[in-house]
Amino acid sequence: MTSVETAPGSTGLSRGKAFGIAVALYLVWVFATWLLEGRILLLQNPDPTGRLIYAVVANIVIGTLITLVAIRTFLSAGVLSPDRTGFRTVPYAVGAIVLAGVVGALIYALAGFPTSDPIVFLNGFAQVFPTSVAEVFVCWTAVGMVSESLAQPAGKYLALVTGIVTATVFFGVYHIAHSPPFNTPMMIVFLMLPGLATSIFYFAVREVYSTIIFQNLMGTLGVIQNTDPAALARPNQGAIALALVLVAVLIAADYLLVRRRSAGRGQG
Repeated sequence: MTSVETAPGSTGLSRGKAFGIAVALYLVWVFATWLLEGRILLLQNPDPTGRLIYAVVANIVIGTLITLVAIRTFLSAGVLSPDRTGFRTVPYAVGAIVLAGVVGALIYALAGFPTSDPIVFLNGFAQVFPTSVAEVFVCWTAVGMVSESLAQPAGKYLALVTGIVTATVFFGVYHIAHSPPFNTPMMIVFLMLPGLATSIFYFAVREVYSTIIFQNLMGTLGVIQNTDPAALARPNQGAIALALVLVAVLIAADYLLVRRRSAGRGQG
């Protein structure tokens, strides 16, 4: 019988150790966020160079690429499986992305459609995209999924609740590393509400790209509601270009680190 501390796999990595690695990675990401954003109040200052460094180091290198390496290790150890973690086939991913768009549109409708300007929306979407990618991989795909795996011996329903709650709480708490007002206790608790929505979507759909879109749509809504539209009225070519580069990097890293290795083991 497999205990809570062990999982099948060639690496001998236990579920408990995998959770420790996921939490350590989370703490490194949070520290990098504080160092490069919260410490210098970057979100309150129009510093393109500082924002680029923060996006690349904290969210692309640590939050995305290094996290994908850790997820590959969890998959190799049998702690996680590609399908349940969210690395699904292309047709499934496309359908899930459409679903994320539909649900996002409903949320925008309930919010009263804060903008009808496509440039304002595109700028907001591109601005938060690197952060949303890192948030999904660290809080949901790593911490949330490993916590669900760790709780599996208690039953699948309790494990599911454990994954949802853990991911939601970790997402909310991570904002302590951001600039005010995001690091205030009331805001941290409030942000757990959209975090819970993302958790429900992710654990129901089990697809990472659509979850990134869903999380980013909610982040975009927050940016549009709390930013002067004039500041987003002209195309932010740097943010848009970075988002496009990140999409290419993400797809390549997904294939090289996850899907190709899974196919080589006969799992994908």
